[in-house]
Amino acid sequence: MKKLDIFHSNLWYFDIAIYADLKQNLLQEVYALKNKYETVSLTNRGGWQSQSVYTIENYRSNNLKILMHKITRTVEDSILIPHHSISIDSLWYNVNPPGSCNDTHNHPNCDLAGVFYMKVPEDVEKSGTLVLENDHIFTEYKYQLSIDPKHRSFYHGIDPIEGRFYMFPSHIRHRVLTNETDEDRISFACNMTIQSKT
Repeated sequence: MKKLDIFHSNLWYFDIAIYADLKQNLLQEVYALKNKYETVSLTNRGGWQSQSVYTIENYRSNNLKILMHKITRTVEDSILIPHHSISIDSLWYNVNPPGSCNDTHNHPNCDLAGVFYMKVPEDVEKSGTLVLENDHIFTEYKYQLSIDPKHRSFYHGIDPIEGRFYMFPSHIRHRVLTNETDEDRISFACNMTIQSKT
């Protein structure tokens, strides 16, 4: 019997080499915001989450602007067909100290969701895995239970890698497991919209 995988969901990722030059300044900016603003309470449990940086008055980060330009250009050059562009409509920082996590959620009102890891504890596997849920989990539940375990795919876990950007369709439900290290894990998440230039 032959098998063809169809209607799958994509997960894209790429490393951003220039981040090493921006890291220290960006981390200082994140902690400065954390010290100034209360957390936004959405999916975070025990951590700090900023409001969208685009809504923070007087927050103008050249370092973040450079990083955003690199991300959007890479996405446009790699996956979009001609005459389409991508915009980052909102972006927020996450500081996840020891014991914190993020509940299951998705990102409505956009096309793609992204996360970039700015600081990852040395013990990566215990720092909080990003878990993506199979968007067909309900309809495929019995089927998935009946096939070879190595081909089951209810969830896909991603260990954070510092300087790496992950992107996936925004409807996919996901969560972040508990940071079991003694260090902060810092990331930013964003909502992205695809636009036609014609």
